[in-house]
Amino acid sequence: MKIHAYVNRVVKTASAVQAKAKPTANLTSHSFRRGGAQHANSDPLLSAQWIFDRGSWNMTATNKAFAYVFNTTSEDQKVARVLSGWDSSKKPPVPTLSWFDSASRQQALELGNLLFQPCVSTQDPEKKLNARVAEVLTASAIQHFPEVLERYPMCPYASRMRECLMTLGLSKAQVLAWSSELQGKVT
Repeated sequence: MKIHAYVNRVVKTASAVQAKAKPTANLTSHSFRRGGAQHANSDPLLSAQWIFDRGSWNMTATNKAFAYVFNTTSEDQKVARVLSGWDSSKKPPVPTLSWFDSASRQQALELGNLLFQPCVSTQDPEKKLNARVAEVLTASAIQHFPEVLERYPMCPYASRMRECLMTLGLSKAQVLAWSSELQGKVT
């Protein structure tokens, strides 16, 4: 028997079994990590003590394993905030155009409308971008523009921003000033 024929048979059999099982599509590693443990934890007849006794597990290692599986994303985010130099209890501020004076805010809104024109001006309610979301996206685009422009001057984002700035008659210096104003409010 040739190995190729054997491998093909195994793959076909596995594919057929998988098709019959109808697995959930697009599961992430997060789903695998927490799914089985959460399912077992929901069984009222299963006691953690039974697992420890049955396996003769080292309790230190067991506690680490349970902490890995059962820690919430909220706890993970708090640790990430502390490691990033943020206060763990405060959420980082969301950049907004309301931090600008009215003239700058109006110009920035025009920039956002031009940047996200297909999503803002569509009549389809399912595809229409919420005005508040568009404002936050515009503020984020302005905030990170200098860094992206410096590192990746020819990327589509930088090219599209330059194109929109030219269309509106806005200077790059003006957007850089807006960016530093947003950075000052965020940090």
